[in-house]
Amino acid sequence: IAAVAQGGRAGEHADRLEQSITEPSKLVKRMVPLVQAMQHLNICKGRHAVLCSGRDPTARLANRLNGLYVCEEENHDNKAVFAKVNNEAATSTFIFYNEAKGVWRITTGFDARGDFANVKDDSAVPWEV
Repeated sequence: IAAVAQGGRAGEHADRLEQSITEPSKLVKRMVPLVQAMQHLNICKGRHAVLCSGRDPTARLANRLNGLYVCEEENHDNKAVFAKVNNEAATSTFIFYNEAKGVWRITTGFDARGDFANVKDDSAVPWEV
């Protein structure tokens, strides 16, 4: 969530941010902590989230990889599954652990043949990779 604020604290802007969300014609971009923005937008609903970033936006698959992923209610191979928020692709993108291969995968689904990215690591959650 990109935004710009000149001086002041993000908390001071909460009322204006909330007003701009409810009144799109008065939308103003502001820099606020991601947690606060997600609370205002009610994206995570108390669930964990992963912000995947760092891939050059002009690089292949950058739109598939970069973005906010929110924890789903179901697990896969006894570990959390994360679905990309506001996915612009025709198919969804997920982060999940594949126990048989011992990898965290970013791909379109549990049965997908290929990965957009993967890492061989058995961490309990993807942000520990």
